[in-house]
Amino acid sequence: VSLGGCGLALFDQLTVDLGADGENPTQKRAGGGRRDVRRVELERDAPREVRLPVFRERGWRISDTAVPGVTEERCVALTAISTPTVDTTVRSPQRQFLGTFRHPTPEDLEARAEAVADADAKGLVGLWEWCQVAESADPGSLPPEMWPGYSQEHDFAIETAYRAGEVKVEIAVGIRSYDILFEGDLPAGRQVDSKAKKRRFVRRRLVTPAEREAQLSAAESAAAAAFAQ
Repeated sequence: VSLGGCGLALFDQLTVDLGADGENPTQKRAGGGRRDVRRVELERDAPREVRLPVFRERGWRISDTAVPGVTEERCVALTAISTPTVDTTVRSPQRQFLGTFRHPTPEDLEARAEAVADADAKGLVGLWEWCQVAESADPGSLPPEMWPGYSQEHDFAIETAYRAGEVKVEIAVGIRSYDILFEGDLPAGRQVDSKAKKRRFVRRRLVTPAEREAQLSAAESAAAAAFAQ
């Protein structure tokens, strides 16, 4: 099941494999990385929470049974299924754009490190691209030409911060400064210009080293041509 196309950028690169032959379902991310998924049945009048045993194996995993000394119990409040209400608040597009942003947790950073190591083992490298449509409602539906790359200097700065487990990095383009905010454990985030109040999506695409070099060279040539013009 693909979770893309629902208007939320953090789901665009996620799919859920429902499993087969006794396998448990898992959530998979394009480019590597996975999380456990469970379907839990609750009585209609049961408390609005779910309790699950988890254990640590590289990252956190869900256990089918509680094992003393091995698993820990986690409680998740199900606020999303509380009594429905109608929200008539008028919000600006700027607030909505960052309203769904999920800051990285320690678990997210562990999952990010695992995904980076997995890509490295496959001989793939990260290439950062920014969305030409500012504050797009559905960036996953945009064609590849709407995702230009950064310069080699900026790409290196963003990738270095991402690999180091940072939650954001600042880059300067001319007289403007931008914050690149990394979202959750996703190979994506937001580029924010606080002064101009502009925001746009960014993404990390896995490519071969040769493709990355070609893309960065093309970006440098285009920037030089634009500057000369």
